[in-house]
Amino acid sequence: MTIATLLATIEAWPISAAMRGELPGTEWLFPIVETLHVMALALVVGSIAMMDLRLLGIASRSSAVSRLSNEVLPWTWTAWTAAAVFGTLMFMAKAETYWGICSFASSLPAWLWRH
Repeated sequence: MTIATLLATIEAWPISAAMRGELPGTEWLFPIVETLHVMALALVVGSIAMMDLRLLGIASRSSAVSRLSNEVLPWTWTAWTAAAVFGTLMFMAKAETYWGICSFASSLPAWLWRH
């Protein structure tokens, strides 16, 4: 199976059609998923920033690093998972188009390699 065949198959799935707004009542699905994706990414960046600022001694000096880590990291991983799910749903809407975008195709292997 080639990449082109795989992408065409993904775009043929009913969930992909729903994400494109082609099914009745799904016109707002893509914007809603996109909003949730951005919110999840903001939570990931914000929670990482909280930890970084604590490690630098700039913020939350009264909290132990281990305590803050135990409180923040579950939020980070939950938000990261949500962002990945919502991003996958958005990709499925126009898989062939998005795969053809150079920045997406080049960032995906790096993202997979790091995780």
